[in-house]
Amino acid sequence: MNILERYVFGKAMFAFLAVLISLSGVIWIIQVLTRIDIVSTNGQTLLAYFSITLLAVPGLLLAIIPMALLMSAANVINSLNANTELVVVAASGGSNKIIVKPFLILALICSIVSGSVGHFIMPISMTALKGLVSNMNADLISLVIKEGEFNHVESGLMFHIARRNSDNSLGGILIVDNREDNSETTYIARKGIIIKTNDGNFIQLRDGQINQTNLNSGQSSTVKFSSYAIELSSISNRKKIGSVKPSEFITPDLFNPDPNNTYLKKLPNSFIIEIHERFLEMIWPFANVIVLLAFAGQARSNRQGHGNSIFVASLLLISLRGASFGAQNYANSNIAGVYVMYLLPLTGIVYGLWYLAQNQLASIPKPLRPAVTAYSIWAENTRKKWYDCYIALRRRMAF
Repeated sequence: MNILERYVFGKAMFAFLAVLISLSGVIWIIQVLTRIDIVSTNGQTLLAYFSITLLAVPGLLLAIIPMALLMSAANVINSLNANTELVVVAASGGSNKIIVKPFLILALICSIVSGSVGHFIMPISMTALKGLVSNMNADLISLVIKEGEFNHVESGLMFHIARRNSDNSLGGILIVDNREDNSETTYIARKGIIIKTNDGNFIQLRDGQINQTNLNSGQSSTVKFSSYAIELSSISNRKKIGSVKPSEFITPDLFNPDPNNTYLKKLPNSFIIEIHERFLEMIWPFANVIVLLAFAGQARSNRQGHGNSIFVASLLLISLRGASFGAQNYANSNIAGVYVMYLLPLTGIVYGLWYLAQNQLASIPKPLRPAVTAYSIWAENTRKKWYDCYIALRRRMAF
């Protein structure tokens, strides 16, 4: 890259990182606030608390990266035009490649990062998050269940202990599990001991019985025992064989899923859609910058509607992205929806490249220009009205 291209790339990269960090911070704070009950009610440490919130962030980065790229690119292009830098480039005889090349390199970087997150980092973090939550739920039973109360751990699962003994054992244990369809299992024990091992946390029931009832036929069976061990994670977070979601697999494993997987049986196309969705996330950054540059990548005066061009380009990209989500839902019932998922961003890329190759600006269609102009005037008047209200409020507070 020459000095001008490095200058544009530097501004674009700085703006992208600023937007990305800001959006990631906001989402992380939302995760923190929504999971504050883990510390307040489950007795977990702050380290485990922050681990959960951080592990949830990679799954959201796939949505943040394209949006951060779009916002930063629009801001930088508008800044270059407002500071007449695009005019200088055009007046000096510079090609539009001076502006296009840095943004394409930034899009390539975003594409690689999105691919790394989607194909490997996100599935690994989601698997780790699932295991951490499972262990926390096990600790919930061993540490937080209050004596003398009927505690509903989740829908269909009730846990009761009569007392906590001085030797840290539990007395008078009752567990009722009717989460299985048409079946209810009741565990009754005189005493229980919490055992923690490297293989997991267990509760060892002593001197009790297990009652199993078929709710359809009314038949029941009783098994008495002197000692019986139950893994706490199986109580607090029931694990079904093959119930791993497609989003929890790294991409190589998605090509050969377990035929007994619950999600594969319920939604046969879910694994194929997940594969294509991850590759599509690597295409959208190019669509974002190419369409935006096609509409606003050259110098324009305010009278020529540079801001309107950015607005129309953003609206077009948001519409294409929304249609892509609809095509993804359609693909669950008809795999042909996958072709539509690819067609949408590729259409935007081809459309933008045609204008860039011709060194022309994509313009707003004439029938839409009055509506776009009216909306811009309304938005500006609304912004000014709220800003004036804010200034008036600050003045009243000052007195």
